[in-house]
Amino acid sequence: MLRAKGVDNVIQARSEALGETVTYHVPDFPFPYFRGKNGGVYKTIDNEEDEGVLVYDYDFYLVDILNDKDASGFCAWFKIHLPQDGVQEFIAPLTQLLARDEARKILAAKGIVRNGKRLDNVIDYIMAVIENQQRQKASTPMYKQYGWTQDFKKILVGNREISAFGIKFVPVSDDIKDINPALGKKGSYDLWKKAISVYERPGMELRAFGFFCAFGSFLMPFFKSKEKSAVINLYNPESGQGKSTILQAMTSVYGNPAMNANLIQLWGDTGNAVINRMGYMNNLAAAVDEFTKVTADQLHDYLKFMTTGRGKNRMDSSGKNKERHNDTVFNLISVVSSNKDFRTVIFSENAKASGEMARFLQIRIDEDKTLTKEEADEYFELLPDNYGHAVEVYAQWLIANIDSVQVKLKETQVSIDKAWNITGRERKYSATLAAVFLGAKIARELGIHNIDPVPVQLAVKKALEVSREQLKHQDFDAMETLTAFLHENLKNTLVINSQIDSRSNLQEAPLLKPINELRVRIEPDNKLIYIPCSIMRQHLDDLGNVDYEDFVKQLKDNKILHRMSGENKIMHKGLDISGGKQRCLWIDNSTFEDIKTNNLPLDIPRSVN
Repeated sequence: MLRAKGVDNVIQARSEALGETVTYHVPDFPFPYFRGKNGGVYKTIDNEEDEGVLVYDYDFYLVDILNDKDASGFCAWFKIHLPQDGVQEFIAPLTQLLARDEARKILAAKGIVRNGKRLDNVIDYIMAVIENQQRQKASTPMYKQYGWTQDFKKILVGNREISAFGIKFVPVSDDIKDINPALGKKGSYDLWKKAISVYERPGMELRAFGFFCAFGSFLMPFFKSKEKSAVINLYNPESGQGKSTILQAMTSVYGNPAMNANLIQLWGDTGNAVINRMGYMNNLAAAVDEFTKVTADQLHDYLKFMTTGRGKNRMDSSGKNKERHNDTVFNLISVVSSNKDFRTVIFSENAKASGEMARFLQIRIDEDKTLTKEEADEYFELLPDNYGHAVEVYAQWLIANIDSVQVKLKETQVSIDKAWNITGRERKYSATLAAVFLGAKIARELGIHNIDPVPVQLAVKKALEVSREQLKHQDFDAMETLTAFLHENLKNTLVINSQIDSRSNLQEAPLLKPINELRVRIEPDNKLIYIPCSIMRQHLDDLGNVDYEDFVKQLKDNKILHRMSGENKIMHKGLDISGGKQRCLWIDNSTFEDIKTNNLPLDIPRSVN
C-alpha cells in the first residue's frame, strides 16, 4: 500500500454543504495511521513503512475540536469523502463518539457502516486523532451567531463562513440547529434575479424598500449611537396585500424564504422566542410575520429590547442563584408585517408616545395593482426554489471594502439628515435609512438587482412625511390635556377673586364653589389658575404614564406658566373650610383662549373676567 505524499493530499471534491466543488487539503494522520495514495485510512503494521491495515475505505479525518459552550460541550468536527455523495461534514459531542453504541449510530448516519472489530478500529482511530489534536492546539469556540464576526473580517450565514478570500463550511453551535438548515442556498442565481426584478416596476417602491432591508441590516453595526437595531412595520388593516411576500423576498437574499422553513418567524411565537432569534441573527435582517395580536405592553417591550440590542437576562438553569451570561445581542433591522397601526396600539394606553414612535418606521402597504395574479405567481413562485446566492456576492464585497463603506455610510446619513429634515428625536430613522439605501446602492452596483433606488427614496420620504403629520394629531398635547382637565373638573373648581374687602378686611365671597373635592382654584382678577402639582401628576399617570416634566415644559413653551409656578398656595382660602398650603402650578389664563374664565362652562357672572 503506497502512502499519500505532498500533492496527493490536495484534492478536489464536491461539498454537499456548499453545493459546489471545493479544494480540500487532507491533513496528516497521527502515527500509526496514514492516508493511502488514493485515499482511505490505514494503520501501520509492525512499523512497515508501506504496509498497513485498512481502517476505512475513504478519506475520513478530523478538522478541529470545537467547544460548544453551554450546549453540547466539546465536539469533534469530521469530514468524510464518499464516492457518490460528495464530502459530508458532521460534528458530534465527544461524550457520544467515545461511547461504542452512540458512536455506531452517529457513524452509520453519516455513511460509515462498520460493526464488530471493524467498528472498534474506526473508534480507535477517532480517539487517536482527537488525542493528537488536543496535544497540538486548543479547542475552537463554535459560532453561536450569524452575521459579522467580532473582528469584522468574516460574515457567517448558516454554515457558510464568508471572507474576502472565499467561502468555506464551518459548524455552528447546537443552540442554532433549528434555524441553521434554512440559511443555505439553492437553485439558480439568475432565476432569483428574475423574481426580484418585479420590484423594478413603478408602483413597487415601498415593497422594494422592504427588500432592500436585507442589505441595510449588514451595515447597522457601524453606527455608534446607542440604538442598536431598527424596526420597520409594513402594515395594512386588510390581509392579502402582499406584506408576507416582501418578507420572503428579503430573506431570500440569504436563505430559504418559504414560510415553513423557520426563517420567517410568526408573532404567535412567544415574545422571548422572537427576541432570542434576533440574538442568533445578529446582523442578518430578521422577519416577523403576522405581528397582529399585540398589546401596547408587548409592543413596548419589543421596541425596548430592539433599541437596546439585547435580550432579557436569564437565571442559570443549573439551579444556582446567578444570572447566565447574556449573549443575546444584535445589531440588525427587523421587518415585521402587521394589520396593526403601531401608533394606534401605543396610543391606546399611552397619551405621550412620541418617544416610542421614534423607535420604528412604519409604512402602509396597499394592494398592488401593477401585477395580475398570473404575473405575480410567475415571479414569486421562483423564490422557494432559488435563494441564498446574493449574500455571498454582497458579503464578500463588504468585507473587502469595509473602510470605504463606513465612510460612505456616514456621508449618506448626513445627506439624508439634511434632505429629509431629520430631527434629533428621529435619529433612528437617520441610521436606518442611510443603511438601507447605501446597502441597496452597493447591491445594485454589484449586479445583484437593477432596482432604481431614487424612486424608492422618494416614496419612503413621502410615507415618512405622512406619518409625521399623523403623529402630530395623535401625540400628547399639554394644552389640550390642560383644557380637558379643567372641563372634567368643573365641579371641583373654586372661582374666587383674590381681593380683600377694604371695609371688612375679609376675602371676597366665592363666585362659584366646588361641589366635589377641591382640585382647581381660579382667580379671575389675577387671571390665574392654580392646580396642585400632586393632583396633576396623578392625572397624567392615569392618562398613561405621561411625563410630568414634559407636560410642564410644554406649558412653559406656550408661555402660560406664571413665574411663581411651583410655589405654595392656599387652595381653600375663601371657603368655610380650611386647608394648608400646597405646591401648585400657577397658570396664566390671560392669553390662551380655551382656558380663559369666560370660555370655561362655569356658572358664574360673565363680567368677572
